[in-house]
Amino acid sequence: MTRRNFSTCRIVSAVALFLASATALGAPQLAMAGKTGNSWSATTALTSSGNGDPTRGEPQENSVGVNAGGFAVAAWDHYWYTGPYGGGSVQASVQLPGGRWGAPITLSDTTLYSHHPRVAVGADSTAVAVWTADATPAQSPQTRAIQVSVWPAGAAGWVGPITLDTGIVGGAPVPGYAVAAVDDNGQATVAWTIWNGTHNTVKAAKHSAGASWSDWTTTELTAPGIDGFAPTLAMNGRGDAVVAWSVTPSPSYNTPNEIEAASRSGSDGGWSAPVSIASVPPLTTYYQNPQAAIDGQGFGTIVWTANGGLMTSRQDSSAAWSAAENIVSPTYPRSVYSPSLAVDAAGDTVLGYAVWDPSINVDRGTAYVMIRPAGGTWGAATQLTDPTLPQDVLFVRTAVSPDGSLAFVSWIDNYNSILQVTQKGAGWSAPTWMKAQTVGKATAVGSFAQYMSLNAANAGSARAMWKTQSGAVQDISQYLP
Repeated sequence: MTRRNFSTCRIVSAVALFLASATALGAPQLAMAGKTGNSWSATTALTSSGNGDPTRGEPQENSVGVNAGGFAVAAWDHYWYTGPYGGGSVQASVQLPGGRWGAPITLSDTTLYSHHPRVAVGADSTAVAVWTADATPAQSPQTRAIQVSVWPAGAAGWVGPITLDTGIVGGAPVPGYAVAAVDDNGQATVAWTIWNGTHNTVKAAKHSAGASWSDWTTTELTAPGIDGFAPTLAMNGRGDAVVAWSVTPSPSYNTPNEIEAASRSGSDGGWSAPVSIASVPPLTTYYQNPQAAIDGQGFGTIVWTANGGLMTSRQDSSAAWSAAENIVSPTYPRSVYSPSLAVDAAGDTVLGYAVWDPSINVDRGTAYVMIRPAGGTWGAATQLTDPTLPQDVLFVRTAVSPDGSLAFVSWIDNYNSILQVTQKGAGWSAPTWMKAQTVGKATAVGSFAQYMSLNAANAGSARAMWKTQSGAVQDISQYLP
């Protein structure tokens, strides 16, 4: 995910109009101005209140998952700045169906610097949290581990941490972090990238239902000598999965010029050999930020950024990937960032993204959404934020329930320090988007401080999570169908 630095006091002209289209598919439509979707609950604070004092703990990035029964898990990394190097741990809170959020539990080894957690929740209420755990800088070479904790279906607590892989901290900076998914039978899959001393390798590990939680089968997905970055994982209820990543020609620099993917049929299937989805000569165009989604038939979709625009590819019935399609053209000086992709079981696909325009008297990000109905093609972009208001969008997230009854796009408005969510109206062939609702207030402001997560399931179940301005609170809200 590409991030931008933001000042905490940007001045945005209230009359600046951002009406230029960011897509090659025609002028963007505007979201409905009046009707809103159903409401969201009052905010629940998952962590205690605090302040920005650097000697205090500071929760950072977050992740949330929920299933149709209302079982939900939220996780975040918790930094502290005491001692010679400081540290970080991964914490989590669980909400049982119909209940309140539980007290935070530390999942990670507190002697390590643990960060960037991701959670996934299965239909049977199996939950998996995965994160990266680094040794302190005093260790040479500094080791890195990929660790998980598991909440088994029907359990009353966490199992772990369990180490899936070890390597060293090296290679290009910010190669990407671990991601997780759980199918309807509680079988979990995790993907990550790690430096092996020579290359950044992408791997995936699978846990089979009924096996010991310390028993995982790991597959290296990248070919020997290939450097893979920013892996993304998507899995449907029956365990069909796809992992996509960007490839860089140099192990020491994150300058990706290719998108690769591997797929799997069913949780018990083996991973395919890596397939090149699209590539260009080095240092001509950066192919990065891949996002993957997979429908109920096992057809994957990948979207990635390409020099300020967006490209996509989709699998057909033979599992072959289509030629790369340019769906959002870059229009200098505007550029696309923060793409987020979601799909239902039928194949209805939602792509949310933001467009950054640094032009004088604009200087803002704007939220857009595109839809590809099952069996159809990508429609025109819909502009979700009002161009006549002082708004500045970043960190767009999408979520779609497997049955397609819920579809959301959310974003943080950096200018107003709020989290907003819009809901799709009925139907997929000619969809409308409701007026955005403010779900969270006082969102964090400043460089790399804005974090949010969104997840939706069947039966009207959805959760939104964000970090507050204080730097010491993780808040969450529940969709009220």
